[in-house]
Amino acid sequence: MQPTLSSVTQALPRRWLTTVISLIVISSALLVAGIALERNAEINEATPVPTGAAAKAAATPATNAGEGAGENAEQHAAEASGQKVGAALPATGAKPATDLHQESIFGFNLENPWVVGGNVVVWLVLAALLARLGCPLLPVVTAVALLAAALDVREIVAKLGAGQTGLALLALVVTLGHLAVAILCGTMLLRRTTSASLQRATR
Repeated sequence: MQPTLSSVTQALPRRWLTTVISLIVISSALLVAGIALERNAEINEATPVPTGAAAKAAATPATNAGEGAGENAEQHAAEASGQKVGAALPATGAKPATDLHQESIFGFNLENPWVVGGNVVVWLVLAALLARLGCPLLPVVTAVALLAAALDVREIVAKLGAGQTGLALLALVVTLGHLAVAILCGTMLLRRTTSASLQRATR
């Protein structure tokens, strides 16, 4: 029995489908890993680090407290005063804890855990529907992959501007994954559309 036109245009090669789904899963996992690394780095940057004077004063053995009590008291008072003045004046290049790097588009924070989780869920649902329905999902997956790649490029530029080279490289890998999905789905859609048109012409 020869395959019908609908089965020919909707069925997708198993190896091709496995490649696309693998790219989707890997890109989503790398996206989550990148967001987690960035948030961890921001938390570490926001954590106050003791100054050298404070650390030195804290490390002074208690046995030396009895020697030169008056001199040590004056010295510690001066160090404490200097520490308070230094704490009142922000260090050059330091960022307050409330000014963490947050990227948003159309009012949505792209690094919000709910947004990231929703992004992953959407990709997994698209992968499942692509495996289930085949060709009818190709235009949707292609469009979503191109949109994701555009947002990834914006992320790369932002990370390079912030001097976060490692996260920029990770975002570049995610971008290449999304572009690969878009190219594979777009090419397959073009091939199937051309094949369907030829079959209609020969019937």
